[in-house]
Amino acid sequence: MAAGRSVDKISEELKSLSLCVLVGGSGRGGGILLDEDDEAVRFANVRKNDFKHWEKVRGRMINILDGLELHTGVFSAVEQRRIVDCVNDFQEKGRKGQLRERTYSEPRKWMQGKGRVTIQFGCCYNYAMDSNGNPLGIIRDEEVDPIPPLLKQMIKRMVAWHVLPPSCIPNSCIVNIYDKDDCSPPHI
Repeated sequence: MAAGRSVDKISEELKSLSLCVLVGGSGRGGGILLDEDDEAVRFANVRKNDFKHWEKVRGRMINILDGLELHTGVFSAVEQRRIVDCVNDFQEKGRKGQLRERTYSEPRKWMQGKGRVTIQFGCCYNYAMDSNGNPLGIIRDEEVDPIPPLLKQMIKRMVAWHVLPPSCIPNSCIVNIYDKDDCSPPHI
């Protein structure tokens, strides 16, 4: 059990959080399917792993992986498939020009390992100076598509299940789609 709590206690906590869980759902990218009892049992089985790797930094031993967490069991295999299908649907819409202009970008492949498809929801992030002279960072006057309902459900679950803190609820989401052997270069 999560932190020694009973399924009944966890079920009550979830009800008090007013977690909106869709029961049912149709078509690709449908809802996250759980009733309250299933939700409580699944929440009780989520596991959080912290990572440690100690290195000497400026003469002191530091856990350089401090803050890195892996939460397992948050989404079932069926839910993961729905999430991937939803992303694939948005990629197809982007290719067909059915999303707002800055929501979808697919750079030309100029070298293996370089480039990725990017789908931005909620805000537009500029990865480099663009042709309009906008600098790196969030572009406040560019419109992109809002966060889709399925991703909002995922965020609600991650907050309710303590994967994300309630003080840090995302209002935007960037989805990167990589081909085999593609990567994101290190950046800080």
